[in-house]
Amino acid sequence: MALAFSNIERFSVGDRVGILVDVALDNSYPAGGYPLTLSSVGLLNLSRLILTDEPAGYNLDVNYTDLKLLILNSTGGTFVGSALAGHTHTVTPTGTNSAPALQTVVDEVVSVTAGTGVSAALANIPVGAIENVYVTAGGVTGVFQIVPAGVSGTTLVSVDHTTGVLQFLIADAVTSATVTYVRSATTVPVFTGDLDVTSSTSGGTPAGTITGGASSEVTPGTDLSTITLKLFLLGR
Repeated sequence: MALAFSNIERFSVGDRVGILVDVALDNSYPAGGYPLTLSSVGLLNLSRLILTDEPAGYNLDVNYTDLKLLILNSTGGTFVGSALAGHTHTVTPTGTNSAPALQTVVDEVVSVTAGTGVSAALANIPVGAIENVYVTAGGVTGVFQIVPAGVSGTTLVSVDHTTGVLQFLIADAVTSATVTYVRSATTVPVFTGDLDVTSSTSGGTPAGTITGGASSEVTPGTDLSTITLKLFLLGR
């Protein structure tokens, strides 16, 4: 009875961190909702959770007090009356597009050539700040100290920010390492302004009522393993 997180992307959002992540549900829904283990995505607390695409037949809710994700059955109501005749809408944007820079934190595995201590280049260059270098294979493993240049001792590594190449001490015999770094700022278009909506109708107006329709938590033990959600979490 747990959520499985994958394809985690991190963004700097002002003084907070945004996480875009795929979340796979399991085969036994727990009563009261799925616990949100924030540590699994690198957060200490949660300010907001946004679902980017709701699965068919279900609604979602968040219990921010207990940090749980609730899955609700979606039951549609029945409309009784006369429907609105054919009509059109015109949407006119009034505003501007801007492109603020967003920084992304990347975890990348690089290979290192034996006998040289020189790594393959990082995929995203030029790179920003290097946050961590963790050697996973070689004569010495673990966290390495990042130095500006001139590797002169064991467990030291230097990084060329322009080429994205790392240099290890040859004697450490490093063959693979995971590098956590800030990707160069990218831009995301953002629209600032209003949307003016005008409409014209013909053939009368709708008249009637909607009866029924409600959302209730799914039955504990329900198999939801075919559902994968795309969530955006904002926190610190």
